[in-house]
Amino acid sequence: MNLEHAFFIPAQNIFEEKFVLNKSESMHAIRVLRLKKYEKLFLFDGLGTGYEAVINNILQGKVEGTIISKLKDYGENKFSINLGLGLIKRYRFENLIEKCTELGVDSFHPLLLEHNIKKTINIDRCKKIIVASSKQCHRSRFPVIFKPKELKSLFSSIKMKFIAASMEAKKSLSDLKFKEQQPLMLLIGPEGDFSSKEIEVFKENKVELFNLGTRRLRSETAAIKAVSVLNYKFS
Repeated sequence: MNLEHAFFIPAQNIFEEKFVLNKSESMHAIRVLRLKKYEKLFLFDGLGTGYEAVINNILQGKVEGTIISKLKDYGENKFSINLGLGLIKRYRFENLIEKCTELGVDSFHPLLLEHNIKKTINIDRCKKIIVASSKQCHRSRFPVIFKPKELKSLFSSIKMKFIAASMEAKKSLSDLKFKEQQPLMLLIGPEGDFSSKEIEVFKENKVELFNLGTRRLRSETAAIKAVSVLNYKFS
C-alpha cells in the first residue's frame, strides 16, 4: 500500500468503521491537499495503530469517511530506541527531533547537563514537529517528548539499558552487545561532550560508553548517526 496523504486521528474520532477528521486536519485535507470524495488516505492515532481509509463526505468543513483496514504498529520498529540528549540551540534541537522521529526513536528526554548552552525548550513546538514528522514518514506511534530533567532523575525514573556516546570511549557502537527486544536509552551530550562528573554518574549506573569515530560531530549529527547504526544493527 502506497498512499501519499497521512493524517492524525485521535482514537475518539473513530466510531467502529467510520472516522471524522478534526478541524485542523480537515482544513489541511480540503484547502491544502484539495482531497475529494472517494479519495483514499492514511490515518494514524499516534498510539500504534494506522488505518487505510476512504473519504465519504466533506460537510461543513469536516472530512468524514470509512475505515477500510486496521494496521497495528504500522511503520514501527520491532525494537525500542529512546534518546536522552543535552540541550542545544533551538533550530539544531528541532532538526534532531524531526530526523530521529523519522528514524524510529520512541521517546525524547532532554537533559540538563553541565555543558548545555540552552536550559529550556519549547515543548509544544517540539510536539508539533513530532506529529508532522510522524505523519510525513507514516509512523503509527508518535514519539513522546518530556520536560528537561537532571541526569540522576533520568536514571531513577527509567529502567532500560543505558549507553552513551563519548569521545573518550574505546569501544565503538558496533562492539556493544544487546539482548533481543531490550529497550535502549541512548545518551548524547551537548557541545563539549559530557563533563567528568557526568561520566562518573554513568559509571555508578553501569552505562556503557562508546565512540562514533575520530571526527568530532555536532550533537545532532552524533544522535542521528548513532540511531542509524542501531537501526542497522537491530534490523
